[in-house]
Amino acid sequence: MKKINHTLSHVDLVCCNTYCHKPLTDYEFARQTKSYKYRFCIRCRSNNRKKNLAIQWKCLGCEVLMDGTWGIVGRYYCTVNGKRCEGVRKRRCKEANIRNARIKLAKAIIEAGGIEHYHARITI
Repeated sequence: MKKINHTLSHVDLVCCNTYCHKPLTDYEFARQTKSYKYRFCIRCRSNNRKKNLAIQWKCLGCEVLMDGTWGIVGRYYCTVNGKRCEGVRKRRCKEANIRNARIKLAKAIIEAGGIEHYHARITI
């Protein structure tokens, strides 16, 4: 029995090939959480197998063009020197900074005795 990969969560409505962008069928749409290859339409998948037309798609983190030489066809993020995509790292750092600023703001409001007594010093 094949183990299901639950880490595939991104779902596309159209073919990810930079040259195609055809709408995907219901079958391909439903199978995207099981395999990366279903991010592409049947024409692009068959052409890639025959090596007629190379598939290219963009990294979701940093917009770098990727193709079959990057390893798994259809994966979401590129890797640089064995590390995760730089765009993902920057996005997570930004989210962490916003989360920390919100926590700091909430503590300042509590220390001031409520929102009506708080005078804003920081903005989010």
